[in-house]
Amino acid sequence: ALALKMKSPLVLASLIALLASSVRASTPELKILFFWAVDGQERTIQLVRQNVEDAVARGGADCCDFMLAHHNGTVEDWNRSLPRGWYEKYIGEKSLTRYAWKYHLLQDAYTMNLGGGRWEQRYEYIWALDSDIRLVGMNYLEFFKLVRASGSPLVSPAFSGKAGMNLAEQTSKRVGHQGDISLDSAPATGHLVRKDNRHQHRHHHLLNQKTSLNPLGNQRGDCKLRHTDFVEMTAPMLSRQVFAFFLQRLQCPDCMPNPKGEWGLDSVWCNLVEKAFLIEDNRSCAYIDATPVQHLDWRTTHADKEFEASAKAVSEKLRPLLANQANFDCVKEVPMKAEVLVLSARGPQQSAHLESGHG
Repeated sequence: ALALKMKSPLVLASLIALLASSVRASTPELKILFFWAVDGQERTIQLVRQNVEDAVARGGADCCDFMLAHHNGTVEDWNRSLPRGWYEKYIGEKSLTRYAWKYHLLQDAYTMNLGGGRWEQRYEYIWALDSDIRLVGMNYLEFFKLVRASGSPLVSPAFSGKAGMNLAEQTSKRVGHQGDISLDSAPATGHLVRKDNRHQHRHHHLLNQKTSLNPLGNQRGDCKLRHTDFVEMTAPMLSRQVFAFFLQRLQCPDCMPNPKGEWGLDSVWCNLVEKAFLIEDNRSCAYIDATPVQHLDWRTTHADKEFEASAKAVSEKLRPLLANQANFDCVKEVPMKAEVLVLSARGPQQSAHLESGHG
């Protein structure tokens, strides 16, 4: 059962207040943490190198920290391939080597305070990236303006070209949803409409190994951003208000129940954040359409029964929190001075005033 349900509202409020107090004690200069779980293949090394160098060129040397979790291969593999001194300059001691999946590695790095000091006092956002995401050429200034204006603590860039794929669909080529998904009558908008049959949808995922890309992550040209109830695990940004919530092992033990597989987390985290932080107006998650990224879809995750077991466990234990995988709005214009959402135990203190076009 969901651990949060076992706590009284007062205990939950106290827990979140403690988390918020640690955030308020943070230093004035907060960075962005780019986090990758990587192997030792040449294509991975070169793509991450390009992404890192481009981010520094656009954001400055002090904008960001870069962290690598080597789940396959070693630091030595990278040093043999990279220019001399590159790894020490950009990564340094911010790496770990262990065979595990991305979010369990991120959890380990957080627990270790990898890089020195509490993450809540160092980072505004953690960007948990798959190694096949191409960021080069991205308009970071516009992206972070929209991320902050969205008022959403869980955000992902939309995906250009091929749609992004959630981990529960990582290794498959699915054939349709047979009645639980449809597009509206205006193909140009591609607005996703989904019936509330979450149990049937998740059961379908577990039984059918041939699954398609998730269309919700596709870039929509008519939106700056969209608030949704679902953000994939492929390239999300977790704000400092919520990353500790997920990465502290006792906060939500049912979110990542199986260290050998981590499917299912993205099916519940938007609704979990909404309830835990009392976020109103369906703003716990958002896709940023104005600044898409490329998902190269290398399909390096080889799913097995452990992944299926993880997805099934999350679906069964956290069933009330399962996403319908739907858009709530299409934000077409963002004010220059958009307010920023502030989370606390009493819920949002301000919400971003965004001009939205629904449907």
